[in-house]
Amino acid sequence: MIGPEAREGRGWRGWNTSDAVRPMTPTGDWIDLTWPLSPSMPRLRSFPPPRIERVARIPHDPLNVTELSMIVHIGTHVDSPRHFFSDGPALEDVPLGRLMGSGVVWSIDKPQDGLIERNDLQRMRPRLEPGDILLLDTGMARYVGTPDYDLHAALSVPAAHWLLDQELKLLAVDTPTPRSRARRAPRRVPLPPAEHRRRRRRAGKGPRASNRAVSVSFSQPGATEMIST
Repeated sequence: MIGPEAREGRGWRGWNTSDAVRPMTPTGDWIDLTWPLSPSMPRLRSFPPPRIERVARIPHDPLNVTELSMIVHIGTHVDSPRHFFSDGPALEDVPLGRLMGSGVVWSIDKPQDGLIERNDLQRMRPRLEPGDILLLDTGMARYVGTPDYDLHAALSVPAAHWLLDQELKLLAVDTPTPRSRARRAPRRVPLPPAEHRRRRRRAGKGPRASNRAVSVSFSQPGATEMIST
């Protein structure tokens, strides 16, 4: 149910997570999933691209100075609860421990503008454990820079509620948002999302990552869209 407070942008109910940590031993190198900062970085078409302009330049000026202007919800970024709830924590209030830890990568294929349903998630392996970080790879990274990027699959309302019930710590997606343009899940306890996460390999340069358990850190700027729960 969506109460009056939620409709007014209020109604934060606290973190929905577990302090449990999946036991695992990381192997291999860290893989950077962050999109580089540039005018072509992933964004919704309704948002302008970043503007990066040199406003002072040596030798004409005594120093080099660059001006950066951009919407903060483009490229790889984390959504704090304040993004959805005016009475929720802002990004500087999100504990760093919520942005790193163990978790799983799930590859899910859905048609454009399709819905990821609860039964789709329940079938995935490895299974989620309380306190996990979930990275959803829908393959949309190959459409970055095209109109099709806005036609991404989205979580259905039952699927979003199911994820909340798993006590996730963070949800990361390779899309502009985990929500559909036409269907929005009721504002319950928000699962902080990490949006515009880059594929493990760029489109056309190798297969998508298979489902597996991973160790994840989003403690530094970048990634895709992530929602902190």
